[in-house]
Amino acid sequence: MFRFNFCSSEPEEYAITNYSGSKVALHAREISLNELDFTQINTSNYNNYKCRSGVTIKYLGSDSIVKNTQENQHNTAVFTVTNHSDLEEGVYEGGFKVWECTQDLVNFMCTKDVNLKNKTVLDLGCGAGIIGIFCLLEGAHVYFQDYNPEVILSATIPNILLNFGNVENFPKTSKFYSGDWEYFLTLIRNDNIKFDFILTSETIYNIDNYRKLYAIFINCLKETGVIYVAAKTHYFGVGGGLRTFEELLASLGELNIETSWICSNGINREIIKLTKKHRKVVH
Repeated sequence: MFRFNFCSSEPEEYAITNYSGSKVALHAREISLNELDFTQINTSNYNNYKCRSGVTIKYLGSDSIVKNTQENQHNTAVFTVTNHSDLEEGVYEGGFKVWECTQDLVNFMCTKDVNLKNKTVLDLGCGAGIIGIFCLLEGAHVYFQDYNPEVILSATIPNILLNFGNVENFPKTSKFYSGDWEYFLTLIRNDNIKFDFILTSETIYNIDNYRKLYAIFINCLKETGVIYVAAKTHYFGVGGGLRTFEELLASLGELNIETSWICSNGINREIIKLTKKHRKVVH
């Protein structure tokens, strides 16, 4: 079922539906705020999420998202929302739904008191933008990326507007991108940017995308940077999961892997920390 609440009593093994396994890629592009008419953004229906730090993040409910997709004439997005589709590979990658591990990662950063002030952050596979919005509120410079431009325009940017009050206060420390990760990497290299943090939640369900994700990690992370991956231990029905992803990372040998957090209640969920290995110079 398509829901916009963080916590669900239903097992999320069954949340990934309509996943065909076909290989289709959407070209990447930077999204400009000029593409939106801010006076037409609907924010009347929204939810509140209170982080463990006490910060409250607002995010749109399904009614407002549907109205925004209709206003922006995003026919694909309207179809996926109204037909309760979680995923349609190569068409829609689940960005309108707020997934459980998003809450895990935000709460983890609150608990560990991660310093985000003036840091550069990539919210990779951002969806509604909850993680990136938290980082903006903590003083970070955030790049938001999602597969679908419709998600950025109808959910991510409206959610930022919702949290910062009005267009005048909209953070200038944010940028927006859409498209397949392979194309996104080519695009982001042109910005000549490296990130202090790369944060990603619920993005390792598709094994076919692992090497694309790894390429972004290696090419876009600062030498002293940190990656946090929040995910379920296993995604039933599609074959992906943290152990499979870790096996690939270990075989490539460029990143240190550390388990930072585990939840064994209900569906097993984890957060892993990745950092670059520093090669010793041989004299």
